[in-house]
Amino acid sequence: MVEYSLDDGTTRQLNSTFSGLAAGAYYKSVRYTDGSCALERIETIQIVRPIAPIITDVQTEIAADCESPNASIVILSDQEEDDLLFSIDGGDSWHTSPVFTDLEAGAYQVSIRYINGSCQVDAPEVLNFAPPIVPEVNEILIDQPSSCEINDGQISIISLSDQELEYSIDGGQNWSSNSIFEYLSCGTFQVSISVIDGSCQVDAGEIISIEAPTAPQLTGIKQFQPNN
Repeated sequence: MVEYSLDDGTTRQLNSTFSGLAAGAYYKSVRYTDGSCALERIETIQIVRPIAPIITDVQTEIAADCESPNASIVILSDQEEDDLLFSIDGGDSWHTSPVFTDLEAGAYQVSIRYINGSCQVDAPEVLNFAPPIVPEVNEILIDQPSSCEINDGQISIISLSDQELEYSIDGGQNWSSNSIFEYLSCGTFQVSISVIDGSCQVDAGEIISIEAPTAPQLTGIKQFQPNN
């Protein structure tokens, strides 16, 4: 029977497979179990510790759509993409692509590792995506036309939201950065607001009516005859 050693014969074993080895130099030796025919240092084996990958950048796009998740994360590394696996939940699940889209608001722990499962590296900070803030129509001021012939009706939309907003009085078909709409004729109007990037549209609950004043009607004529 043959026995094997990787440490110049300090220790020997009958199994030719050595596992759980640290990085370093190993010297392969073999001999019969009775000590005869020893071949010392027939091969030097160098085990090199792999270099852990580095997360060079994490690019994010924050969720803006109030109705569907649309945040994204792109993970960049100093290693070839094909050599790595990527995770945004701390390694609970792994993916071959570094691009993650359609993400909801929440916390994300970015991690990478080699495709063989070794050398996991976690980003130092957890990403936190806050839900988008939905603007609110706080008040609508209406000025009715002053006469039947003049288009001087006006709608003023008031929102106390801190975001930069745009405004509409036709349900979002047309938008304006100005919250005051002047020179309006008679008709019905659907007031809407949204964030300036077009997300989070909010429609006012009631349809606004601009009405001209009612024209006077001649209901009759009274005649008065002189007394003399």
